[in-house]
Amino acid sequence: MQLGRLLRSSSLQAALGFGVGGVAFALGNLLLARALPVSEYGKYSLAVAIFNTFWMTAPLGFDEGSLRRHSQLGARAFARATLTGGGVALLAALVGRLVYQLDFATLAFLAAAIMAAGYGAMASALLRRAGAQTAALAVNNSANWAVIVCGAASLLLKLKTSELALIGLVVGVSLGAVGGWLQARRLQARSSEVHEEVPLHEALNFVSILAAGAVIVQLERLVAPKVLGVEALANFAVLASVALFPFRMLRSGVGFSLAPKLRRAATIAERNRIIVHEIGAVVAVLSVASAAVILVAPPLTERLTSGKYQLSLALVAAACLNGAAKVLTGLPRAFITASGTSNDLRALNWQSWLMIVCSGGGAWLGAHVSLTGLVLGAGLGAILGVVPSLQLARQVLKRSEQALGDARPEQRAPGGVVAAKSEA
Repeated sequence: MQLGRLLRSSSLQAALGFGVGGVAFALGNLLLARALPVSEYGKYSLAVAIFNTFWMTAPLGFDEGSLRRHSQLGARAFARATLTGGGVALLAALVGRLVYQLDFATLAFLAAAIMAAGYGAMASALLRRAGAQTAALAVNNSANWAVIVCGAASLLLKLKTSELALIGLVVGVSLGAVGGWLQARRLQARSSEVHEEVPLHEALNFVSILAAGAVIVQLERLVAPKVLGVEALANFAVLASVALFPFRMLRSGVGFSLAPKLRRAATIAERNRIIVHEIGAVVAVLSVASAAVILVAPPLTERLTSGKYQLSLALVAAACLNGAAKVLTGLPRAFITASGTSNDLRALNWQSWLMIVCSGGGAWLGAHVSLTGLVLGAGLGAILGVVPSLQLARQVLKRSEQALGDARPEQRAPGGVVAAKSEA
């Protein structure tokens, strides 16, 4: 694949957008790892893991559902986001307290960040639907820039607690939510789309699918402190900052851009061209990223943390396999979100949790050997668990191909997709 064609991949462009923010987040984390005691950095990493696990579910699936429907932002949407985000934030705080014994100040920051992220997610979804990918990326990346500022400040001021970093998380997410909401409302005012609510059953399918996706990305951070202790979590957080983040940015890019682009495809040829191009771009980037990470991550980590953290070649290689597996798990969701029916979403729902069971089982077993075993086991488990979803995605795309071929022009929904019937 030529470089020019590769760079035109919407998944790669989104991944690069996430990557810019991801670099800021990674550098900020490395600065925090250097500045803070291991116990404080471990606590911060755990709070971030819980945040990343729960914030995607704060809108209760209405954000992802709005990629398929023409829902709007308004007083009703704001009230719904407040209610659902508050419930999810409370649940996250309970998990943090009962399972991990986090202190109340950390829990308060965590809850505030989750609620703010819920508002941002709803705005980001509308921006993505409208094709304003850059603005949507800015909303999603807002917290990352706060992390690098707080990391630098912690190092310069010789701070020994994680409170500043947690405050930065809240402020960054809140600014992104406010900016995203204002921009989405401006675009909405200029749009001629007919208002359409997201059905509750469809939204609930999405919230479970999103929760499963968030858990599988954060799985190692959630398992490590329970089996290996907070020091292992701190080491994994450093590993994630230098070795795993390129893969996670690519996975985010696939989910961010591929589904809306497939929804806009008007012909079989256009849809197939998108699929082949995007998968080719993903494979190419995975190959380059793996080689670069194996070469650069160990010496970079030692240098940036002044020898405080060191990564073995085996651990970094396990991280590359793990990261590639996580990217693979993101493809079926994009295909099924774009072209599947309500029944397909329900099937993807339970299949996503099967993936969690397989990946979690692999992580738990591997963790009893070492951190390398945990990372490798989680990756192998994810590959095993994604097989049913890949098969479902294949069936959905085949059915979608037939529908695109059979549909008359007036049967196509706005954006080129065939008006699908909900199989509730």
